[in-house]
Amino acid sequence: MGVAFPAWRVSCRELAEARGLAPDKVVLGLGMESFAVPMPWQDAVTLAADALDDLAVQGVDLKTLGRVVVATESALDGAKPVAAWLHGMFGLQDQCEAFDVKFACVGGVYALLDALRFVEATGIPAAVVATDIAFYGPDGSAECTQGAGAVALLVTREPGFLVVDPNRTGTFTRDEDDFHRPFGSRAAVVRGRQSVECYLRALNAVSRYRTHLCPEQGLWGEIDRIVFHTPYPGLPRKALAHLLAEEPADAATADRLREGVEWSIGPARRLGNTYTASVFLALAALAVHVIKGKVGLYTYGSGSGSRFFVGELPGNGAAIGHVAARLTAAASGAMLTVPEMESAFYRREVPPRVEAGSGWFVAGEDGAGYRRYARRTRSA
Repeated sequence: MGVAFPAWRVSCRELAEARGLAPDKVVLGLGMESFAVPMPWQDAVTLAADALDDLAVQGVDLKTLGRVVVATESALDGAKPVAAWLHGMFGLQDQCEAFDVKFACVGGVYALLDALRFVEATGIPAAVVATDIAFYGPDGSAECTQGAGAVALLVTREPGFLVVDPNRTGTFTRDEDDFHRPFGSRAAVVRGRQSVECYLRALNAVSRYRTHLCPEQGLWGEIDRIVFHTPYPGLPRKALAHLLAEEPADAATADRLREGVEWSIGPARRLGNTYTASVFLALAALAVHVIKGKVGLYTYGSGSGSRFFVGELPGNGAAIGHVAARLTAAASGAMLTVPEMESAFYRREVPPRVEAGSGWFVAGEDGAGYRRYARRTRSA
């Protein structure tokens, strides 16, 4: 697993105070501590490329890939996929397929399931990249749940991080108007209370998995832990309570499940909502504490759809160690003041004390709107 996120964050407590909101409602209620703030030179493509770079530094040869699938709801082009940009940026072979999938936050799992079936059929490695920037702007309570980040997954027949059967899933789809991002708008439009209701209703995907795939032992006999798509840390807690009401567990099992959820929400608490990457970051945070066992993964995409599947952590200490180091970096990122966040995120102006670090960046844009990308080395 490769992980990428902006180097700068802003305190949600300070932001709440600046907006005249009750800080405890944000910090304790939503569970938000901070969110990652992309700089003007970053977009969904640069975050995706940084995540692929993080795979490469672990020894992955990207030239062997037969398919690259990107999940995002932050693309800037209605036609050219982010995957095509990545294809060129990394000089991939021309027989390597590259395309995007879109279904809000559930898109990352749809991309993973596609890649798993491709690898199952061909034996050729694939990569899945989930990359997003959650942007709502300064008007509304959703501001404190903004964020940014990306995850890149290498998919092979010999997985080292998570073993998944793509043919054992639960699914749910229903046309809903809880959230959308109009063409030409950076800001998403969200109906918060309705979206929460839709998220919980779509847990039907979990119920269907339990009914059809583990009817005898039940869900808690099938898995050791569970992680959720985390737009903000408070929502997975509600989701687990909902599932425990449907299928009660003994006290020890319930406590174990709650403990796992608390471990898993760390990235969202510090980086904010990362949309398609969210459930994978939750899994990564859980794996730092539980490196072996069966984990249920639930993800929801507004609009709306959900998927639930079970993966097995094989206990690969090297893979987990790298992820742990990356998540530690996320917890220690530099902090911006609220005015600096507004400058960078809203007006796309670089705050005076912010210096560009290593990684991919937007190097320019021509008159037709085509962006150019380049990479700064660590020694620059």
